[in-house]
Amino acid sequence: KPLKFSDVIGKGKVVYLDVWATWCGPCCAEIPHVEALVKHYAGNPNIEFVSISLDDNVAKWKNKLKADKPEWRQFITTDGMKSDLCKEYQINGIPRFMLFDKAGKIITTNAPRASDSEIQNYLDNAIKYSPKESAVKIEVRKYEFYVCINVKDQGMGVCEEEKAQIFRRFYRGGRVQQEEGAGIGLYLAREV
Repeated sequence: KPLKFSDVIGKGKVVYLDVWATWCGPCCAEIPHVEALVKHYAGNPNIEFVSISLDDNVAKWKNKLKADKPEWRQFITTDGMKSDLCKEYQINGIPRFMLFDKAGKIITTNAPRASDSEIQNYLDNAIKYSPKESAVKIEVRKYEFYVCINVKDQGMGVCEEEKAQIFRRFYRGGRVQQEEGAGIGLYLAREV
């Protein structure tokens, strides 16, 4: 059944979107990581995971789904890299992950892969310390020897006098003492 992109995003949930194909080895390698994220966020009504395949062979796509049994929404566009999806979001290689806010607005069209070890910690902290219904913006910049991930949220922020300490192991800011956590998230993120 034909589906509009607006039928998938902008429905009151953050959408983590995976663009992939069965013929793409790195895409298939990401599937277990997407599955782990789906399980991690199971029961969280604020996020949804969606995969869109660029396969031109519907039977191969269906066989892959039958074998993997994904527990998140799956769609296909058989136009491959020539699809409107790829043109609209300038997708010239896969796997590609994108993140949309609850209203369907783009947070990033080049989100970190599900296999990136630091992404869950960044997302968890940004969501945890942001007011309900606020946006979290993630920007990824690839440089020659490293990747820079910027996360912007509308959370409480960090006091000026605490900024020099927040990356220390087990440090917990004064305003978040009552929140659950061990104080190692930013320390580990810095080490990555």
